Amino acid sequence: MPVSTFSPADPWTVSEYDFPVTEPVETQARFLLNWAVLAPSSHNRQPWLFAVDGPRIHVFADPSRWLPIADPDRRELFVSVGCAIENVLVAAAHLDMKVTMNWAPDLSACASTTGDDRIRVATLRLDPGESGDRDRAPLFPAIADRHTNHEAFDNRPIPSRVLSTLEEYTGDHTRLWLTDDESIRASVYKMMARANAMQFVDREWREELAECIGEGAFGTPWLMSKIGQLAVTHLDLSGATTAKDRERMDSAPVLAALATDADTPKAQVQAGQALERIWLAATLRGLQLQPMNQILQIPTLKNEVRMLLPDPSMHPQITFRLGYGEPESSRSPRRPLDEVMIEGADTNVPA
Repeated sequence: MPVSTFSPADPWTVSEYDFPVTEPVETQARFLLNWAVLAPSSHNRQPWLFAVDGPRIHVFADPSRWLPIADPDRRELFVSVGCAIENVLVAAAHLDMKVTMNWAPDLSACASTTGDDRIRVATLRLDPGESGDRDRAPLFPAIADRHTNHEAFDNRPIPSRVLSTLEEYTGDHTRLWLTDDESIRASVYKMMARANAMQFVDREWREELAECIGEGAFGTPWLMSKIGQLAVTHLDLSGATTAKDRERMDSAPVLAALATDADTPKAQVQAGQALERIWLAATLRGLQLQPMNQILQIPTLKNEVRMLLPDPSMHPQITFRLGYGEPESSRSPRRPLDEVMIEGADTNVPA
């Protein structure tokens, strides 16, 4: 019997009320992926692929959507995939379905490869007859509301009890540091200015970013995307970008760093999972979040960020600003579910 491929015309409008409760588990597994594609990703590249095999969802990273100039160590690629995995786990928990996650045995080995083959990350096995994760379930309502806010925040203080709650979502092997220290803020600003200057002078980096803009990855209309593509390709916008970054950072009451005790693909996926939990929890509390990627995209600056951490033995994976602000009205485009599904994939892995 063919598996239903129902997906909403607009991925952002997926509804739990359309969940195929009476259908086979394979159909249910596929439907869960409607929430996976709503996850955040660097430059909105959405570098994930999925294959459904009965109760199992096999998750892959897609190197064809990797940005080798901006993301030389593929950290952001794996963080993005981790966010998508977390959305599946949260949605399944809300629907009271147990999920067992098994890591791909060769995930660490892929750190030294640069091939174009998809990278197996993990397998998620659904057990509809078992109770779901009660800690994740409350995060579900925020999946469709979560978004990146690129505008200035209102600099309203965040209650310490709210910040403490966010820290509870980090999980094992991952730590979250939140700070309002002005000296750290000044250091981060200087790093951002240096990062912008170094990246905009790099022609290959500008061309890579321009291609993303031209493809409409950020949801701008076609004409504005093409104008933006030309501007980034041919103009040094580092000064204007730094000025805008300063305005955004000054408006945020809290800066944050999410770090892991290892710097491997698995740790980066775990960082993405933690980021998505924190982001969903923040959204439920009326908070806005924006990653500050450029200071981790340059190895020398990433090391400087690491030295700012209370524990420099940890590896920073994501830095972001956090605060209150008006939600953005537009939503970034998402690839249809059919585009990220692999049919007939090799699924011969332990699960």
